Amino acid sequence: RRQAAELARQQAEVLGVGRLVKKSQITIQEAPVEALPPQIKTEEEAQLDAVLDNFSNQMMEDITTQVEEVVNVKLPSDIVKEIPIVDEVELSQAPIAVDNVEIPVFEEEEEIVEMSDVEIEFRALVTELIEAGVEPSDMMDDPRWEDISERAMATGFETWPVFLQLTAMQ
Repeated sequence: RRQAAELARQQAEVLGVGRLVKKSQITIQEAPVEALPPQIKTEEEAQLDAVLDNFSNQMMEDITTQVEEVVNVKLPSDIVKEIPIVDEVELSQAPIAVDNVEIPVFEEEEEIVEMSDVEIEFRALVTELIEAGVEPSDMMDDPRWEDISERAMATGFETWPVFLQLTAMQ
């Protein structure tokens, strides 16, 4: 406990909280700057560096010789081969091979959207309020709104998208 109390007192002094009996002078001592000893390379490292330098120099020489070897080729003059043009008449007279293949007919299935009782009731309330001429911003003041909203939230039904959809249709 004594150590904890002493530590807390010291922290309070450092942070400037609590009593400070005397100001202690802080002396700034510069740390001596030591020069790093020169790196001594082993023979293997020196050989590896020499090989890498030699390799990179050879690569640069190869690249420059490849660039110098590029030969410009003269482009052909205005000689244009005539491209045979097929008349539309020939295309229409060409026999088109069509096998009698049955084309499958896809029947569109109507999606049956099942609505929960809360959603049906919510839609009915909003529609009723719209027909009564209530502005969308004033619909939330209706006493039935809070009850339906709470029940919708309890069942996980999102009322906002449906509200926007119904009020946008007016």
